[in-house]
Amino acid sequence: MESDPICSSAGCTQYEHPKAPKLHPMDYPVPNFGKDPDMVATMNSISIAEAMKNHKLIMGTEESKAYWHTVAKDTLYDYHPKLDHDVITTNRNIAAAEDKLGVTMEE
Repeated sequence: MESDPICSSAGCTQYEHPKAPKLHPMDYPVPNFGKDPDMVATMNSISIAEAMKNHKLIMGTEESKAYWHTVAKDTLYDYHPKLDHDVITTNRNIAAAEDKLGVTMEE
């Protein structure tokens, strides 16, 4: 069932694509121009804001995750609740009226 009748039990080795020749150099050194100036400016702005407000930003730590935790995400919601008895009765009455009158009600 799982074997290909064209191939042998060793696999499909006779139909392999030829390996392409390397046309460009590989594993070449990449220059390092230092830190990104935008990131340096952002970090500088954060440190200035922390000094102005006398508050240290805490991001990505267990403490900050606990503080900013959304409790609603812990709730298991029922996305398919049972219909109310009145809704069931109404649906049954609509179906009976459609059968009796031979007309389908449009929504």
